[in-house]
Amino acid sequence: MMPKLADEQSYAENGIPNFLTPDAFRISWSEYQAEMLKEVNRMVSNEGTLENDSLQTVILKSARDPAKAALFNHASMAWNNHMFFKGLTKEPVPIPRPTSDAIASSFGSLDSLRSTFIETAAAMFGPGFVWLVRRRGRSPTDRHDLSIVSTYLAGSPLPEAHYRRQPVDMNTQPQGSGAPPVDDTERARLTQVQNTAGAVGPYAAGGNAGTVAKRPALGGVELIPLACVNTWEHVWLPDWGIAGKRWYLERWWELIDWNEVDRLANFDSTKYMYVDSRG
Repeated sequence: MMPKLADEQSYAENGIPNFLTPDAFRISWSEYQAEMLKEVNRMVSNEGTLENDSLQTVILKSARDPAKAALFNHASMAWNNHMFFKGLTKEPVPIPRPTSDAIASSFGSLDSLRSTFIETAAAMFGPGFVWLVRRRGRSPTDRHDLSIVSTYLAGSPLPEAHYRRQPVDMNTQPQGSGAPPVDDTERARLTQVQNTAGAVGPYAAGGNAGTVAKRPALGGVELIPLACVNTWEHVWLPDWGIAGKRWYLERWWELIDWNEVDRLANFDSTKYMYVDSRG
């Protein structure tokens, strides 16, 4: 089932003013999101053990398995795309004070964040997403540690899926071929249970009697995604043209739903199952 956007009917009829035309919205949301979810549902149905899981759970469970690369890519792309469109608003909105203070603390000023965000996205030589994220501090609700993270293709910013922040496309790595970077030894490590106790790993028990909260596997950083911009060409190219990526990014900045950013920034990072893009 397709998730609904708050202003979806208006976007479908009129586009997103001064940002995406109705045709561009149809391609990048109505048709693209529907196709991603159709493929997710088909693969989940064939797989047989993930049918009742949220999209985010599907992402986390498929992130380490090269055999599920296609499932991961479609699920993660649908999740990322939903985050992008869910974070837009038709008209500029003021930034709530807590988030404004966090931006000043982390970047020095809103202008500095804007410049960093847009320059990072403009410099991406390929499709992906650029994210504003909150790193979990000493307090689960400490929001004064914001940063910018890039993911390529359908790579995920979710901490348990950091293995698939997407330095390579696993769909291009034939199983059993031994082709780097995924040789047989690494393939076994990626697909076998590594840990059944303690606090690290997808199968960890969570410490003694479950009293210790799970942490991301080694190398993972506990991040909460707050906002993102989609740099896939099918989103911006139809309206803005070959040389128009920066115009697209600058207009996107004016339509960030800062109320949504503020809402997500309030989440305890141990409970960030905050969006189910499967509907």
